[in-house]
This record gives sequence, C-alpha cells and structure tokens, in this order.
Amino acid sequence: MKNDNLKFKIIFTIGIIGLFFSIYSTTRAGSVYYVSTASEFTAALTSAGAANGGAIYLSAGEYLGTFIVPDNITIQGAGIGNTTLKRPDYSSINNGHVLSLGSNCQVSELTIDGNKTNQNYTENFGSGIIVYEQPNAHDVIEDIEVKNTMLDGILIINSSQVILKNNHTHDTVGYNDINTHNVRAGQAYNGIKIMQHPDYAVPSYVDVIDCVSNDNGLDGIEILSSYVNVKGGYYYGNGRNQNFVDNNFPCAGIFSTYPATNVIIDGVTAYSNNGNGIDIDAANNLLITNSHSYLNGIAGIFITNSPDGNVPPANVTIIGNKAYNNDKISYEFNIHGGIFVSGGDNITVTDNFIYDSQANHTQLYGIYLGCYTGAPALSNSTVNNNFSFGNKTADYSFNITPINCSLSSTNTTNTPSYGWLDYANAIHITGWAYDADAGVNPINVKIYIDETEAANIVANISKPDLSTFGIQGINHGFDYIFPTLAVGKHIIEVYAINTPTGYNYELSGSPKTITIVEAIPPAAPQGLSVQ
Repeated sequence: MKNDNLKFKIIFTIGIIGLFFSIYSTTRAGSVYYVSTASEFTAALTSAGAANGGAIYLSAGEYLGTFIVPDNITIQGAGIGNTTLKRPDYSSINNGHVLSLGSNCQVSELTIDGNKTNQNYTENFGSGIIVYEQPNAHDVIEDIEVKNTMLDGILIINSSQVILKNNHTHDTVGYNDINTHNVRAGQAYNGIKIMQHPDYAVPSYVDVIDCVSNDNGLDGIEILSSYVNVKGGYYYGNGRNQNFVDNNFPCAGIFSTYPATNVIIDGVTAYSNNGNGIDIDAANNLLITNSHSYLNGIAGIFITNSPDGNVPPANVTIIGNKAYNNDKISYEFNIHGGIFVSGGDNITVTDNFIYDSQANHTQLYGIYLGCYTGAPALSNSTVNNNFSFGNKTADYSFNITPINCSLSSTNTTNTPSYGWLDYANAIHITGWAYDADAGVNPINVKIYIDETEAANIVANISKPDLSTFGIQGINHGFDYIFPTLAVGKHIIEVYAINTPTGYNYELSGSPKTITIVEAIPPAAPQGLSVQ
C-alpha cells in the first residue's frame, strides 16, 4: 500500500467503492437517437422517455434551451467545447436548470453554459445540471464542462448514488456579477453543491472524482450531506475576484458543514481560494488525506464547530497532507496558517507537512489548536509526527485545555520526502523526488495506475534546475514509460518513499489523468434518426 498507516481507510471507504462499480454496471436500454438541433434533442428526450430509455448522441453545435431528462437516458455530446447546451438569453423560466436529470442517467462529453451575463439577476435563477430528489439516482455525470450559471454549476439535492467524474465547473455567479454585497441571501454560488435536508433519511453516496472547480462566486464544492467521497481534482480561485463589501465571507476550495457526515477528501489540491483551502464545520467521521492546500487566504485546512456553535467536530482524521504558504490575500482575519482545529472529540492530526517557504513568511501558524476564543474543548485527541517549519508566529500553537489528549509540539525528527510530478502524457511521466535525510543520494518513488502499484523506481536522473531550490545534489529526477494501457482514462499517482522510514507523501502535481485513445470512428449521421 502507499502507506501502511492508512489501512483503516479501506474499511472507511468500502461502501463508496462498491457504489462506484454498481453505478457503472447499470444497463441503459432502448433506441439510439442522433440529433443536431435543440428541437430534435427535445423530441428525442420525449420519445426515449416514452420508451423508458434510450441513448441520444448530440453532434457539434449549440443547443439553446432548458431540458428535462427522463429516467434511463444516456446523453453524449461531441466533446467539451464542441457540443454546448446553453440557457437562452433572459430566460423567463424560474429555476430553469439547463439539464434536469431523472434516475439512471449518464451524461458526458459536452459543455453547459448558463449564460449568466444575459440573464435577469433578480429572479429566474437556474443551475447547469440538477439531480433533484432521486433516492436511487444511479446517475453518472462525466467529462462535462459547466460554466456561467446563475445557481450552482452542478446541484445534487436529496439524491443518492451519483458519480461526478472528470468535470470542470467554473465561473458561477458571484458578487461582481450582481453588484451587491448581500451574498448571504443566496446570490453567489458554488461550482458543485451536494445537499441533503436534515429530515431526508436517504444518505447521498456521491463520488466526486478528478473534477476541477475554479473561480466560482462561492466555494469549489459545498457539501451538506452524508457519505461523500472527493477523490483527486483541483479546487482553486474560488471567491478570489469577489469584492465582498463586508469582507467576512470566506470562500473555500472545499466546504462542508452540518449535516455532513462520513466524508472523505483524498488527494485533492486546493489553492488560491479567498478563504480556506479545505473548510469543514461540524464534521463527524471525516478523513482528509494526501491533499495539498496552499496560497489560500486563511488556512490550508480549517476544522471548526457548526456556524451556530452547537455542534463541535468529532471523529476527524487529518493525515499525510501538505499545507503551505497560506495567507496570500488581504483579509480581515488575523489568523492564517496551515492546519487549524478549533477543538472537538477524537481528532487525529498526524504525519502532515506544514511550512512557509516565502521570504516574508506570511503564514503565521503551522498547526493551531483552539484557534479562536470560545472554541469547544479538545478531548480524546492525538497530534503527533507532524513536520512544521518556517511559520511566522509559531510552528505549533495550543490555545486550548486538552482532555485526555496526546499532543506533541515538536517536529518529528524524520524530514518528510517531497517532490513534483511535472508532466504526464499517454507515453510517460516525469518529475523529481527528494528527502533531506538522504542528502545527495536518490530516493525511490512508487507509481500507481488506477490505484494499483505499477512500479517502484529510483529517482536518480539529473535535473540541474533543482540546484536553485536549496536541494543537495541534482540527481533526483525520474522518467517512467508506461506499460501498455487499455483505451480510456487512467489516474496516475506518484509517492516519494520516505528515508529511512515514515510517511510516503504524494508528490505535488499528483494525481494526473491521462487518456489512451483509439482510432476515431466514422462520423454519426446528421439529423434526428433512430436505430
């Protein structure tokens, strides 16, 4: 395994892994439709719905309208940027979502444009894609771009068993679009929102895999639900260009709050968000691991109680993450740092790498427990084996009275290994890895393809540019040629092997997704047709 001390994670995630394969194995039967206009698309949806299923292929072009998709429908475009579903100018449809999915649907290979610049900002809002009250949705949304929406880019409400994979959501409506600071009234929106009303009994079971969500009016992802797995992906620039008048509305790369429970955040990269990289309120059964969070306005990882103060975090594990160079935005908060935990019960913070490498060291704290007045108590918790350095005020700060805790305010003596996965294509990957404990000697890297270990190689290729980073020696590069891979997308992860032992950190820039392609098939016939 990548790290033996993550074996407990298998038990935690087994339900979600089973979900992934069950959704992809669901069969969608029925006729096949090839369409090239919005009216043909609407007619195909009606016909396939009446037949209880079908597959619709959209040729390249722009399709104006808002579309309701019946159950058991597959929709595939000609590729992102080629096929675009677009909300019409100044649409009079209130809550007119561009695409509303029924259950057992699959949508892929297209762009959804909410056309926010040509809408009425006082009413008639709509998201890009919505899955609403589908208790057994079995929906797959894959290889989709969603942009310029008046509500959240992708909105999952009271629905269970949904997969979001390789999607890009960006530029949802925000303060600058509306020209008002009243964003708390619901006028700035997320790239992805997964929500569950407190009285709704069905857990969500949603996987968000290798998605990108950036430059949205609010958060990259907002989670108000249970059993959500965020694996890989990039969440950046959210709220970054929003001129909030009251200056107290932090936007995050990933934000989760009550009633969210049983959430996994694994291998994500969150950076340059105007608030926190990963912001979790009132967490219960939460795992954050193998993630990088940097250049955010407040903290890399922020764990606190619910907004009303009544629900403290519990059963939280923060392990194997990197949080560095946060506090890059002028902000009214006077606490900025790597990992903040207000308090809670059964909190574990271990094997994390927190630092500030900037010349002016604006990241104030490395790890800060009890980071504000009135924070809840910290009980039955462990903080150890972390490596924190270069922070302006303190590498460790404990402003809290612990109850039955094991808290270490000193660094592990083992310097973490680190590096970058610089480049990946369908043929090979390149990068470098280094461990100060090994000095000029090279270390090994482990390479995983689709969660399976593919190679354990020595990073000993010359990389002269490393000499500018204060690294001992220059022979720390690697270049790995892939074996024959199946056609399709593959997730590549690379981990630096710690010397002499210890936590194996995932390289910055990892994971990456590559695509193995086959010969292009003949073009589909034009016009509405049925096979």
